[in-house]
Amino acid sequence: MTAALQTGFAFLLAWLPVPLAHAQSGSGVGILGKMTREMTLEPGGKGQGEIIVVNETDKQQDVRVYQTDHRNSAEGETWYDEPGTQPRSNAAWISFTPQTLSLAPHTKATLSFSLLVPEDDKLVGTYWSCIMVEPQALAPRPVKDETGTVTVNVTTVFRFATAVITHIGDTGTCELKFVSKQLLNTDDGKRILQVDVQNVGERALRPTVWVEIYAADGTSVGRFDSRQGRVFPGCTSRFRTDLTAVAAGKYEALVIADNGDENVFGARYSLEIQ
Repeated sequence: MTAALQTGFAFLLAWLPVPLAHAQSGSGVGILGKMTREMTLEPGGKGQGEIIVVNETDKQQDVRVYQTDHRNSAEGETWYDEPGTQPRSNAAWISFTPQTLSLAPHTKATLSFSLLVPEDDKLVGTYWSCIMVEPQALAPRPVKDETGTVTVNVTTVFRFATAVITHIGDTGTCELKFVSKQLLNTDDGKRILQVDVQNVGERALRPTVWVEIYAADGTSVGRFDSRQGRVFPGCTSRFRTDLTAVAAGKYEALVIADNGDENVFGARYSLEIQ
């Protein structure tokens, strides 16, 4: 089965919560609770929060805490840049303690942080950065066997990023741009409409995306849900919708990205499934 996609036009209609996580690394160290912290503050406003770090092993675990900036692409690439290097970084607004942790076996510790927004009326939209929690792996120790062969064990260490997101009141433009689209046939026999969107506004959005399919005579074929995903300003995100159930034919596809408020975005494509 083959599929073809013809682009149409894009338009703007004028018009949800992050799940709890228990992220655990191969070292047995993990983070309890949400992997994001969101605050809506005015210039000069203050906020604070906690990150719970847990050690579920039988050994003491040492942990390093530090900051990074964050950005990502629709292709799945993620960059953790030096703090304060991105134009919408709030890393300089954040202080935290402690910077290192030593967790006894089967214990947890609290990492506290505070945030102070500068007194600057020019601040608009969303600013963010990450607090990183990284278990410290023991240095690999070479081992020599009876034949004289030296082997080194390599330990994989995971680090955990907690995004600290600051929205400046209700300020900032909200705008999504549909930048690419593709109709794919996967190896497991599914047909996927893949759409990449870019946040070209000033405020982070978290749209729920779905696709409405219409036959040539305007009859509705159905609604097909994708997912909800956060898109930071200047970043792109990829949404994939399963259209395997749609029969061969020519259709109009209406892609909707609904932020759950007055901001709803859409794009219309001509779709031919062969």
